[in-house]
Amino acid sequence: MSESLRFVDDDCVLTGWDFSTGGVKCVAFNLDGRVVAQVNLPTDLWTGDPAAPVSELNLMQLEGQARASVRAMAARLADAGRLADWAAGGISATHHSAGRIDKDKVQVRRAICWNDQTLAAYRQKGEKRLGGPQAVRKLIGGPWADRYSLSHLVKDEDPAYLSREAWQRTWRILPHGPLSAGFLTGNFDVTSVSSAASTGMLDFRRRRWCRGDVRRSAGGPGRRRGSRSRPNGDHPGSFGGSEFLG
Repeated sequence: MSESLRFVDDDCVLTGWDFSTGGVKCVAFNLDGRVVAQVNLPTDLWTGDPAAPVSELNLMQLEGQARASVRAMAARLADAGRLADWAAGGISATHHSAGRIDKDKVQVRRAICWNDQTLAAYRQKGEKRLGGPQAVRKLIGGPWADRYSLSHLVKDEDPAYLSREAWQRTWRILPHGPLSAGFLTGNFDVTSVSSAASTGMLDFRRRRWCRGDVRRSAGGPGRRRGSRSRPNGDHPGSFGGSEFLG
């Protein structure tokens, strides 16, 4: 899990990032809550064919946003004479978007976004494999939403959408927030409970990973690879060497 910030100097500056499908904002503020500097960047989404409206985010763009926001914020704080006071930062991001990266942290598949209109059919297909909506509720304590990462896994089964080579090259499947954190810090192995919940693989009642749903809901490469790629450990953040993370 990410580490809590327990103590900072009175004159420090903190930053907060908001990575969304509409844009990126980075705000620097002091401990009184006064804004010291701010950076705003646009986000361009891939929407595909209007007849089959998708919504996807290029992860190379996300990496660029992360790096550019740090560079721009550093310049603004330096101009304000506050760069040396920059102590830490936190991240908020769209939980219900997730993409694939390889071991070099390079995009394998764009992040499928929360408002992708093709996901309902894949959710229904995966939900049926688990025994229907009530069976899903018993597993995770709530419904399977269209936007969950499990829907992405079912969509990825289509070889016309994602090739077998892309499945084999995948090192991580990560939501928007953990991807942003990874591009900012180099650590792609942590998440929050809220991001973990958006995968559809978290038991909401116990806040623990639900170990049966990936294997049972995914078919094809997802079934074979998912069964050996679940998080190591029960608690979100306990990823070890797993490949498919939330």
